[in-house]
Amino acid sequence: MLETLANSIFGFVLAIGILVTVHEFGHFWVARKLGIKVLRFSIGFGKPLLTWRRKNDDTEYVLAAIPLGGYVKMLDEREGKVPEEEVERAFNRQPLWVRTLVVLAGPVFNLVFAVLLFWVVLVMGETGLRPIVGEVTANSPAAEAGFVPGEEITGINGKPTPTWTQMLYQFASSSASGNSVVIETRDKDDRLQKHVLAFDAIGDMAEVKDPLQALGIKPDLPQAPPVIGKVLPGQPAEKAGLLPGDSIVQVDGVPMESWIQWVKYVRKRPLV
Repeated sequence: MLETLANSIFGFVLAIGILVTVHEFGHFWVARKLGIKVLRFSIGFGKPLLTWRRKNDDTEYVLAAIPLGGYVKMLDEREGKVPEEEVERAFNRQPLWVRTLVVLAGPVFNLVFAVLLFWVVLVMGETGLRPIVGEVTANSPAAEAGFVPGEEITGINGKPTPTWTQMLYQFASSSASGNSVVIETRDKDDRLQKHVLAFDAIGDMAEVKDPLQALGIKPDLPQAPPVIGKVLPGQPAEKAGLLPGDSIVQVDGVPMESWIQWVKYVRKRPLV
């Protein structure tokens, strides 16, 4: 519990730190480009933990103790006396359009950063499990349509389905159209197949909790061995004497062949 809380806090602080850095860098970068002197660029508030200056740079860079914010301090006559030779570089002496751009730069940089992150995700491609059929339930719609274990579902009505999520989405969309659903697959020998299902093969999609189960298809999921990686202190597993590295062989006399089987077994028997 404490470890989970600590990880959550660390993740929150890290995310805030990144967003604050991008935001303040926007103010900093635009201010310098428009000729304003920046005295300090700080990530965090409170006592400085680390400070440094770059060669031939007027700005002091600071990493402070409280990483929940930050600021950019610019030369400004309202905050102290400014040498005559640097008055033109003071923020308060800049025209309105310059000050406006500096103020807007922070949120604009955050927006651009978000767009870039989404672009990176898109470039990385679709993540998820490939829709490979593991088992086909006898007398189910999938069995009647000719599905066999090992087939990979490659498309539905001509639209690609690289993951199970995409497959379910396309299946729901095609079923809602009121037309037959044509599911394209590739078997183990790389032969292309087509299976036709009636649009109402599993009934009303809105009322079906598990479309795959209704179709009679069990996904081919990675079979990780039922080996315990970590035991949380104070939890039932520790109280029962389980240790990291233990391999779960049987539960109530039932052989455990995979981690998924073990998880499903426990979910059906929650602790009271």
